[in-house]
Amino acid sequence: MNIKAIAGRIGMDYDNVIEDFCGDTGEIRKKLESFTEDCDFSALKVAVEEGDGENIRKRAHKVKKTGEKLGLSALVKAAAILEEAKNGKVASAFASLEKEYVKIADILDAGEEA
Repeated sequence: MNIKAIAGRIGMDYDNVIEDFCGDTGEIRKKLESFTEDCDFSALKVAVEEGDGENIRKRAHKVKKTGEKLGLSALVKAAAILEEAKNGKVASAFASLEKEYVKIADILDAGEEA
């Protein structure tokens, strides 16, 4: 996995992340490889389907924090919007977050195979 090449495709702020990880690309690679597991997006999806507001906020917060560690500003913004969304706005906020999450997950999955 070429981290720098993938960074631009997933919206990672590479320079800040490399600084935050003190240049440890091995640790960044581990975080990227565990991204989907760390986000536990399937649990968020279940919470949205069940209309469980508290669990939605908790799960969206987890996605937001995972994205922050990797400098994924678009994902972080979408997760923050969902975390604060009121009932009538949850579906559209989730759809936006899901689109960004799937894009990143697909790129990372393809990067692991390369």
